[in-house]
Amino acid sequence: MLAVADALGAQRFDFVGHSMGAFIGLVLANLAPTRLRRLVLIDAVGVPDPRAMPPILAAARRLGTVHRSVDDFLSAVRTTGIVPMGPFWEAHYREDLVEAPGGVQQRASRAAVLEDVTWAAMTDVRGLWPGVGTPALLVRAGQPLCPGGDIVTASDRDAFLQTAPRARAVEIDANHYGVMNHPRTAAVVEEFLR
Repeated sequence: MLAVADALGAQRFDFVGHSMGAFIGLVLANLAPTRLRRLVLIDAVGVPDPRAMPPILAAARRLGTVHRSVDDFLSAVRTTGIVPMGPFWEAHYREDLVEAPGGVQQRASRAAVLEDVTWAAMTDVRGLWPGVGTPALLVRAGQPLCPGGDIVTASDRDAFLQTAPRARAVEIDANHYGVMNHPRTAAVVEEFLR
């Protein structure tokens, strides 16, 4: 990330990250605190409620699986009831699908996603909070992925806000997948970055 900022000539910059991208933002805040102007963490800051993990791991297992057709794949995603299917997500998944022997599969790498999950499981993410000295906005999904399965628990939200004094939080009425492209998310992030 810092190499990209250097290549663009950006001495100071804002960072917006969703899910694993939010964890990258926490690391960045610790590595380069003077370069980070503002930090936006979208629905990731600590340790998800364990009840949220089965749908996340199911999505990871779906990566690399061959589906007979695009429609079969989209039907499988709809059946989970977790992704708020609509024009955005349908376009996303259609873009992510590539031809494979016997049908289509996602371009996204299962190994990369599992590497991210492993990193998060083996890292003291909460230990990164004291290094967040820049103004930060935590956007929390107000709907769990499944009953009780919050990605950002209320206790982690509150503890983060106590640890990072220049942070604030907003809650959006969407789940982890819906929060990233929710109109209210866009509005609060835009306002925060002004």
